[in-house]
Amino acid sequence: MKYKYCDVPEYLDDAYRALKENFKDYEEFEGFYSGIQDGKTRDEFLRVSSSYLFFVKNGQWHVEVPRSDPVIDYFSNSFKLVAILAIIEGMSAEKHIDFFEWLVKKQNRIPFPKDGLQI
Repeated sequence: MKYKYCDVPEYLDDAYRALKENFKDYEEFEGFYSGIQDGKTRDEFLRVSSSYLFFVKNGQWHVEVPRSDPVIDYFSNSFKLVAILAIIEGMSAEKHIDFFEWLVKKQNRIPFPKDGLQI
């Protein structure tokens, strides 16, 4: 069976970059990875680790607004929190609806977008 992440060696390097604080060295990390027997689980491990590296560990929210720093910490931290929740949600086997669908459900009685709100 062909896997999306297992078949690309760079994802293993990404996973190590994301998780290296948890291992003595690369060899210990490789030993851990080799111990994952199931190909589907290996693929998922690489997907989640890579997402964590790019969206959480090294992700920054950039803005291009006059009088503003290009990276604003509270934007980045909010973005990282949402990314962590999305990664966790993506690992769940439970059926769910996304946040926007939940927000506009009639039973919530939340008008969205809010009346008069301009985006």
